Amino acid sequence: MESEKIVAEIRKAFLNVTLNGGLTIHQADLEGAFTDPGVKLEARKKDLESFWWEIPDWKIEKYHSAISFLDRNGFRFYMPAVMTWVLRNGKKTTSITAYCFINSLLPGYCPVINPVLILTKIQASTVYSFLKFVETYYSHSNAKNALISYWDKFCH
Repeated sequence: MESEKIVAEIRKAFLNVTLNGGLTIHQADLEGAFTDPGVKLEARKKDLESFWWEIPDWKIEKYHSAISFLDRNGFRFYMPAVMTWVLRNGKKTTSITAYCFINSLLPGYCPVINPVLILTKIQASTVYSFLKFVETYYSHSNAKNALISYWDKFCH
């Protein structure tokens, strides 16, 4: 199955990616609601995953809007987990996670996400493969827009 081939590509390209001090999904979910650093530190304790593949599906589904509020390191950490989740669940879920994530890949949509600064060429090429699959098999119009406006340059 082609989606599992892309999942394997994601795993390989993002194998060594860690959070590296970035915002966690629970912290990003609080963005704009709390300025108290203590609240954000408490929220961080809810995200104990050391590796992106340990992130449970329920977090990806529930905190879909937090994706847009992650910092660079946080986005890079959650990115492979969300792509994998979309490939495995995109057709059988009512969650808007795929929509939120793919929108975040549109140039200018999420200012902290500049792929040139946070991704290797292999990782960017993997994002291209992901978007191409989603555009082809899920008919997601913003996947096509993201490809045309930026990600096509990473076609392998």
